[in-house]
Amino acid sequence: MCNIFVYYKYLILKKMIKKLSSVFLIFVLVLFFASFASPQKVSAIGLPVCSDFADNDGDTLIDDADPACHTDGNGENPSSYDPLIDSEGVIPAPLGLPVCSDFADNDGDTLIDDADPACHTDGDASNMSSYDPLRTKEVLIAPVVDAGLDSSSAFNNESGTVSSSASASDADGVVVNYEWSLVSGPETANIVNPNVLNTDFTNLSPGVYVFKLKVTDNDGVVSEDTVTLTVNTIVGGGSSGGSVNPSAPADSNTPAESNNNNTDIVTPQGQVLGATTESTSSASCGIYITKFLRRGFNNDKDAVIKLQKFLNEKEGEKLVVDGIYGKETEEAVNRFQIKYKDEVLTPWGHKAPTGIFYLTTQNKVNNIMCPDLKLSVSELIKFNLNPESPKRIAVR
Repeated sequence: MCNIFVYYKYLILKKMIKKLSSVFLIFVLVLFFASFASPQKVSAIGLPVCSDFADNDGDTLIDDADPACHTDGNGENPSSYDPLIDSEGVIPAPLGLPVCSDFADNDGDTLIDDADPACHTDGDASNMSSYDPLRTKEVLIAPVVDAGLDSSSAFNNESGTVSSSASASDADGVVVNYEWSLVSGPETANIVNPNVLNTDFTNLSPGVYVFKLKVTDNDGVVSEDTVTLTVNTIVGGGSSGGSVNPSAPADSNTPAESNNNNTDIVTPQGQVLGATTESTSSASCGIYITKFLRRGFNNDKDAVIKLQKFLNEKEGEKLVVDGIYGKETEEAVNRFQIKYKDEVLTPWGHKAPTGIFYLTTQNKVNNIMCPDLKLSVSELIKFNLNPESPKRIAVR
């Protein structure tokens, strides 16, 4: 009876083992075929796949040995290993590669590497010969250039020399090339050295000259600006030449001549762009800005450009000279008004700056540019009541 019982238990155990073997075989087959369905397996113990002590993508590399578990894609760099990465199936683009050859959109413009104009030396994405895979930035900032303030000069002989007072800078690099050229005016003018920031213009006969300064930065980005120089002839003898310090006042002993209008004119001892040097007994130069300006109004672009150049050169601002009376220009005017508050704000009874380029602010700028003007305001008229004020930009 005992033997029969033992034999019965043996049959049951044999059947159970057979069933378990079948279930185990099915489980193994499921895992086997699942490995073909996806290169990325799920960590069996719930840990990130880069720290679960398993080969999850079938490349025989586990955790820190797998390049996909490194932020720079280098499996031999222990400092780049990230145990929290939860995917061994995708290797990240190797960091440290130049952004113009890392197969990624680094500036959010949806353009990658050779498709991005910033990765081309000429800015032309359609020109494959200009593609530079070694470039390290996809966002290029254009250099800022200021050719100087427009000015008038006078000579007491047939021609003379003027020195430029330009400036240039580049926020994301350096300016590597300068190029001066004559845009318009008598062709007798000579640019002594056209490939430096500041140069001399010689052989200037009476006329209106427009000179252009083009600058190129180390990324090949180009910016340019122009300056207008009006040259007059003083009737009378004597000679002049060389250059002068633009901040130096006219010497009271400087000989005066008379022009055809019987106006006394101080004979200049050389000229500098950006400094007014022609002088009369009533005014040595002229009114620099004649327009009123205000943010949000239809401003005269040329007047805004003149104001921006003035603020940059005379007040040390770093405005983009674009002819737009925006927030930055308004804030620069605020600083100017605070600096000269006694002459600009006090007459109105203001304690704080207004940012409006109007009457007293305009007069102060013109008097700085031409001290002999000695302008003053005889009557304070509200901005919105003055017919000469610009109109507000219509909102539609």
